[in-house]
Amino acid sequence: MLKKNPNAIWILSIATLLYIIFNLSESEGAEFSLNPSIVVREEYDDNIYLRKDNRVDDYITRVMPSVSLYYRTPILDFTSDYTLNWWYYSKRGESDTSHSLTLISKINMIKNFLYLDISDTYTSVVLETREPSTESNLERNRTDSNTLNISPYMRYAISASNTFSAGYRYTNIWYERDGTDRQMHTGFANIRHVFSSMLNASLGGEYTADRPYTEHKNDQNNDQTALFFGVSYSTSPKTVLDGTVGYRWINYFHGRDEDSIFYKTGLSYRFSEAGQIEARFSSSFTNSPLYGLIKSQTENLSVKYGRALSVNGNMFHRKEKYSEVERKDDAIGGSIGFEYKPTFRLTLSISGRHEQDKFLPEGERKKLYGASGGINYRLTDKTTVSTSYTYTKEDYKKSMSDYIDNFVMAQIRTSL
Repeated sequence: MLKKNPNAIWILSIATLLYIIFNLSESEGAEFSLNPSIVVREEYDDNIYLRKDNRVDDYITRVMPSVSLYYRTPILDFTSDYTLNWWYYSKRGESDTSHSLTLISKINMIKNFLYLDISDTYTSVVLETREPSTESNLERNRTDSNTLNISPYMRYAISASNTFSAGYRYTNIWYERDGTDRQMHTGFANIRHVFSSMLNASLGGEYTADRPYTEHKNDQNNDQTALFFGVSYSTSPKTVLDGTVGYRWINYFHGRDEDSIFYKTGLSYRFSEAGQIEARFSSSFTNSPLYGLIKSQTENLSVKYGRALSVNGNMFHRKEKYSEVERKDDAIGGSIGFEYKPTFRLTLSISGRHEQDKFLPEGERKKLYGASGGINYRLTDKTTVSTSYTYTKEDYKKSMSDYIDNFVMAQIRTSL
């Protein structure tokens, strides 16, 4: 079963890849590319366990071979990116591995009518958002996770401006440790109407049976029903407005029922050839690794401007309310980054970020500070060398989870 055997995912991926390669010669007009590469990196981390006291430092060697595959025919669109991450702690004398995979396959089973979408994502995820974690440290408060989606569906053109779609989606979520594995079965249907080249709208609904493998008080079986309306409007080539709003009813097998509005909307405006501003607002339901269903509300504003010298700024506010435990998380913060390209080969970057969190009902507060800088130089068309430094600091009001982490990295990347 996919529940405890992620190797089934690798077998599926390899079988699909072999099928494609063995049939390349038989496919007319096929587009195909295979791009392997490798990264060799040396790191120094002065706090590998992200502790306040008894800090432990180490020198870390990483070797990360990867391969990207793209294959397209009139009936199949397939992309896959895979990376093996192997690292070695010199002072501890220990090594470990992790994997990263993104696979997307779209198959046109019956032309212009029946389709099959398959996607698979294998990556490292944070287990507990309140606890310390960094992208470079894959052991503290993290685990590998795999999410598989298989969705057969039909799409029928009722008329030149109306399209009806309906189908089924199977989702399997697996965690290597600690997280709650689950299966989700979703039936969906929607109708889309195109008013013009600038405006289209859709109306739809879905039913989801959410089934965690190990049901407990923090994560229960539930059924969800949702109705929604969506619209996309381009006022000009520079401005795009899109949004979806709906209502979701959730029925827990051994608890209270819940219902709530959900939405996802955004406005994007390109004010120059090198500048864009985007605002996005959303309210949605997601599953956490440890505590079941979460209702998340997010507001995000981002600005990008410049070419040779560019700036990228972001501000956000996020609220999370847990449905099955008494817990609310509130976060507000922002980041800003500058990138300078004095030559075609050389790129210099610097960035900073700040975040403030409030955790209820405990009343705990956390402040996060981060800064980084890097140099990237292209030796040849296939080889790039880079180095960077990252500083991270977290301050907690009550707990002893404060820490400071200094991280230095130098690497070489080569495309084979």
